[in-house]
Amino acid sequence: ARARTGEILWTFRADLRRQLEGLETAGLIQVMHGVMPKTLRAQLTEAGKSAYLSDEYTPPNDLDRKTRALEAIAEYAEARDFVIGMESVASTARRALGNPEQPGV
Repeated sequence: ARARTGEILWTFRADLRRQLEGLETAGLIQVMHGVMPKTLRAQLTEAGKSAYLSDEYTPPNDLDRKTRALEAIAEYAEARDFVIGMESVASTARRALGNPEQPGV
């Protein structure tokens, strides 16, 4: 499910090492050290993708997702410009979207 949302790495508790290694032995995932103590990270291999994702699957366009998030931030912050600092949040989001002067994105 996480792969379908565009995530490529997942963090797991280190006590799941045996289960993760089983999937790695089967060639479905690649396991690596986690960023936080007592964690591991894993990602699907090509075989894992073939086994668990349909042929029609296309990963989400991450740029589209980030653009929608920035638009939502700009709109939310603009509506709350009475709160100190929110105009700068809206302005930053608009600049990231390429419309520095356009309120109400």
